[in-house]
Amino acid sequence: MSAPLATDLVSFYDTHPINEREILAKAEAAGASLENLTQADLAAFDRDHYGGADALEQLADAVGIESQHHVLDVCSGMGGPARWLASTRGCHVTGLDLTLSRVEGAARLAQ
Repeated sequence: MSAPLATDLVSFYDTHPINEREILAKAEAAGASLENLTQADLAAFDRDHYGGADALEQLADAVGIESQHHVLDVCSGMGGPARWLASTRGCHVTGLDLTLSRVEGAARLAQ
């Protein structure tokens, strides 16, 4: 990947509409307490793929993800699917993303 393309890609995701600030604002507007957020509070706002939790559940079922597994979420973005897997399947999930702002935001949301 050439440097300009990588810079453009990082810039795109640094300004993506699904970001930590927007996720928190939407969760708060929906009545969630920012002091005691849960995965369920964030779930409606922290993913940018089609199918939501239903798609995640189908994929997790298809590959048999269980609590003893360790899942690598490549292009993990804001960590929504990783948080969902950890909270519903009890497994350990490691998120990997190119954009530092999204990695840091996802880590804060996971805490």
